[in-house]
Amino acid sequence: MMTDPKDDKFAEASGRDEAGDPIPAAPPASATPVATPPSPAPAEVAHKDAPVAKEAGNAGRPDRTGKRAAPILRVEDLRVAFDIRPRGAWPWTPSKKLHAVGGISFDLAPGESLGVVGESGSGKSTLARAIVGTIPSTGGRIEFEGQDLASMSERQRRVHRKDVQMVFQDPLAALNPRMTVGDIIAEPLVTHEPKTPRKEVRRRVAELMERVGLLPNLVSRYPHEFSGGQCQRIGIARALILRPKLLICDEPVSALDVSVQAQVVNLLKELQRDMGLAMIFIAHDLSVVKHVSDRIVVMYLGRVMEVAKSKPLVTNPEHPYTQALIASVPIPDPVLERARKRPVLGGELPSPMSPPSGCVFRTRCPKAHPDCADGLPPMLDLGDGHRVACPYHEEPSVLDAARQMAG
Repeated sequence: MMTDPKDDKFAEASGRDEAGDPIPAAPPASATPVATPPSPAPAEVAHKDAPVAKEAGNAGRPDRTGKRAAPILRVEDLRVAFDIRPRGAWPWTPSKKLHAVGGISFDLAPGESLGVVGESGSGKSTLARAIVGTIPSTGGRIEFEGQDLASMSERQRRVHRKDVQMVFQDPLAALNPRMTVGDIIAEPLVTHEPKTPRKEVRRRVAELMERVGLLPNLVSRYPHEFSGGQCQRIGIARALILRPKLLICDEPVSALDVSVQAQVVNLLKELQRDMGLAMIFIAHDLSVVKHVSDRIVVMYLGRVMEVAKSKPLVTNPEHPYTQALIASVPIPDPVLERARKRPVLGGELPSPMSPPSGCVFRTRCPKAHPDCADGLPPMLDLGDGHRVACPYHEEPSVLDAARQMAG
């Protein structure tokens, strides 16, 4: 039930319009259906030429003493699948499996930024939600500070929920329209630390609003009175009120203008540096991901294609899918943009309900060989943390291969 603005615990900071009348609430948001955890999908065989290695293993970034820090998050063979009933099917018709995430492994060190890129439908958001716990995983392990979150009950996981927070893609839809900004930011604190005095709650909310670039006197206003960039700042403040150790950003700038994107990205980098946060940053824009991340994971149809440090991956990509992604980034100079040749990947993204056998990228890959359909390609270690899931990565660039395919 919404409280009266006169009784609101944040009313001291002026939450009324210029006429002095309380701000009306927006209509309630619609409910979101909850996915039912299906049975785990059967494991596929590895590529016949080499054994499968860990996908994105990394012992953590070096600390000030030069030693490798222990990872704060370790994901091993994570799988997420959903039961999908065909449209118009009879009630007794068996449901089909949609494999959103198909066996992903990586780790994250304290204070490190991990970028996750890939086209729509590659499973990036599903991966993030599985780590946070808003959707169930169907296999694998999610170890946070040495404890497997995936095997915990809701009650057990609640203890760790305050340490793993998330910033969502749609800034306005992620905020309750019936709550004031102060209540929205304070809600995690009131929920997880209910004994916190009201005065301390108000102080921390006002302090965090200033930290993310919002005026504290806006504390009693409602989400519909703010711009998209301001709503995203509210979402960031809500995620940081509990002082988490891991922040997951699910495309936090994709719905914002370019100028606002830069402000939000710089804010996230500043907050990460000051608070020592580990961060997973999901986005489509490779230039943004490169600017934010220490390492980048490239995903396609629920699987990892390549993992490397940001600069080597952008300047010297090895996987044909990564090469095609980077080549698709436009050049600011219109003359050079029109003159350059780019690889053209044929076909469409396959359905996750019936993914290709073997390498999931083989149906669009210019370097595909017949044996790519036999099993999953191994994650080859190229040194310095650079791993690629393609045994033919040393063949000519995907740009030359694409020209041959185009004739």
